[in-house]
Amino acid sequence: MLDTVFRPSAPVDREDLFSGRGSQLASVQEAIGAVGQHAVIFGERGVGKTSLAATSADITRRRESIAMRVNCDQSDNFFTLWQKVIDEFQVVLADKPSPALEAALERATEVLDNDSLGPNHVRVAFRHVTPLSPVVIVFDEFDQMNDQATLSLISNTIKLLSDHIESVTLVAVGVASNVSDLIAGHQSIQRNLVQVRMPRMVPDELEGILDRGLGQLAMTATAQTRSFLRTVPRGLPQYAHLLAQEGARQALWNGEAEITFAHVFDGLQVGLEKLDYTLASAFDEATYSAKPSRFAEVLYACAMVRPDRDGYFSPSAIRQHYSSIIGQQVAIDRYNPHLTALSQARGEILHRRGPERARRYRFANTLMEPYIMLKGLAEGKITPDSLADPSPSDS
Repeated sequence: MLDTVFRPSAPVDREDLFSGRGSQLASVQEAIGAVGQHAVIFGERGVGKTSLAATSADITRRRESIAMRVNCDQSDNFFTLWQKVIDEFQVVLADKPSPALEAALERATEVLDNDSLGPNHVRVAFRHVTPLSPVVIVFDEFDQMNDQATLSLISNTIKLLSDHIESVTLVAVGVASNVSDLIAGHQSIQRNLVQVRMPRMVPDELEGILDRGLGQLAMTATAQTRSFLRTVPRGLPQYAHLLAQEGARQALWNGEAEITFAHVFDGLQVGLEKLDYTLASAFDEATYSAKPSRFAEVLYACAMVRPDRDGYFSPSAIRQHYSSIIGQQVAIDRYNPHLTALSQARGEILHRRGPERARRYRFANTLMEPYIMLKGLAEGKITPDSLADPSPSDS
């Protein structure tokens, strides 16, 4: 049960386990229910886009519609993408066994299995299926496809399905700061797309993940545990799931039904070892030096800053955190060279923008920020008390 209700390594795909994101979930459901509408879910890495899409598909299936989710990759083109959809037909049949549906999917397969496949083939193929049930197709990791011809064909498909008012909804999901980064082609498809931007979770939504799991496990959590879970994940649900899961595990091992801060803190090291190894490797590459250095301390300070909406912060925003970590007050020029090095060499763990006197930085990998915070906590470089009210980044 513990590994089901808290899922740091897998998307949430059931409505009863899904927490927060009420407005975004409603937007996707409205697109699915509206005539001629499709959806694009976009945002930073790790903010829960796949969970939103998977939960939307779960709701759609329970409403007796056909919903499937396929993962895109760099090798995909328009033909291979729809081959993956064909592969999902057997899963659809297992979920909704029906001779009529089986025959319809066979006819759709015959149309889609075409080397010269185009948008109109897709429309005609699903004309065999939609009299039996509306269809929703989620294309996850859509940003992995970089073939412009394929992206243009997808745009044409969206326009064609909308113009002919077909009961087929396409949902593209990917890492992007705006819709044009994901969908290429017709400007006119903008009116056919519900654009769902996924921001980072607010503290109440992070706490909601804890409460949803506690309800399933018949457990409780202390106020200090709740405060920790609202702050440390930095708005990323994966880390909220991880900390809640490891804290609950520690409590259960001790035969207790209340998760204390000590339980969560004891589970930190275990949790760090379960995270993507590339995060640890990138941190080591960024901070290694044959001579004593402060690269790690600078990154710990960066992780403690509350960034702006786009994840950026200024050098001055980390000064107080950095001074506290090293135990002395310092000026920006003491660590500014470190920020430059961390954004130009040392694995480019930071991304920077702006002119020299107005530099702003953010973590190149969104998931790195809370990872570094957890590492700093585990090593005693960051204290829990210092996280109670993180300083906002100056604008």
